[in-house]
Amino acid sequence: MSNHKRVILLCVAVILLIGSSSLHAQYGGRWYGTGEGTTTPPIPTPYPVIMHPWYEWLGDIIAGEFRGAWVDTLGNYGEFRGRVMFLTPTTAHCQGVWTWSSTTSMIRMGPFEIVFDYETELCEGRWSTYHNHDRGRIRGERLE
Repeated sequence: MSNHKRVILLCVAVILLIGSSSLHAQYGGRWYGTGEGTTTPPIPTPYPVIMHPWYEWLGDIIAGEFRGAWVDTLGNYGEFRGRVMFLTPTTAHCQGVWTWSSTTSMIRMGPFEIVFDYETELCEGRWSTYHNHDRGRIRGERLE
């Protein structure tokens, strides 16, 4: 390959890198929302619990990663973390894992996915569990 072609390929690579970096920066922000649905933790647990995952949640998208925490009215809480997997000019799609904090440890409960719409500044998604067939919905809006 000639030096001229290498320089052109290098320039194209740099342009693509700069473009993807600014696209990731566009998709940052703080999101707040609510969730619907109930579940129980996997057996065995120290005590029987009914929880409302994602009942109220707050999360941030930073550098292509979405992470935050959720809490319900019964005092249950956990965290979530996922990667922004697919970007278009107006939406970001994220898949990740959510957890529940028991009295002794953080338990991985199951997967979630959310689609963030930057035109409407709204998001919508679903959560589920690994140990049973419980599922729920997630909704929210962009704060900043």
